[in-house]
Amino acid sequence: MLDDDSTTTAQEPTAAETGSPDTGSPDTGSPDSSVTPTTKGAQTPVTIPGQVVTTTTQEPFPDFSGTTFALSPSIITTNTAAPVLNWNIVANKPVTVTISGPNGFSSSDLSGSSTVCPVDVVAGKCPAPPGAYAFVLKATDHLGRLVYSKTIQLNVNHS
Repeated sequence: MLDDDSTTTAQEPTAAETGSPDTGSPDTGSPDSSVTPTTKGAQTPVTIPGQVVTTTTQEPFPDFSGTTFALSPSIITTNTAAPVLNWNIVANKPVTVTISGPNGFSSSDLSGSSTVCPVDVVAGKCPAPPGAYAFVLKATDHLGRLVYSKTIQLNVNHS
C-alpha cells in the first residue's frame, strides 16, 4: 500500500512475467530512466462492491415526561410528623432507578412512597436536628449513562 508521499517506478518485467526465457541479465534494482517518479494527488472515496458502510449515532436518552419526585412537606420543624417521599418514574425506554437519602434511605423501585427522616422516626415524628437534607433520584439507561437526575431538599427547622 502506498501513502501520499510514496513514489512508483517501473522496472523491466522478469522472464517469468513475460513468459520468455531468462537472458541471464541480473536485476540491478535500478529504475528505468525513462519513467519519471510521481506522487499521488487528491484522493476520492472508492466504493467497493459488497462493502457495508455503517455510521454510528448516539442513542437518544429516554423521555421522562410524566415522572414525579416529591417530598411533602419539604419544610418541617424538629419533632413534627415525618414527611412522605413519593415518586413515579415514567420513561419511554427501560431504566434503572436509584433513590438515596440520609439515614440510609434507598430504593430501586420505579414507583413508591415512604415516610422519610434524616434520623430514625420516633412515634411518627422526625426528631432530626435543624438543617438541609437531600434526597436524590438517579436513572441510568441500558448503556449505563446517567439519563435523569433530580434532587429534593428537606429543610428541618428548630422547634
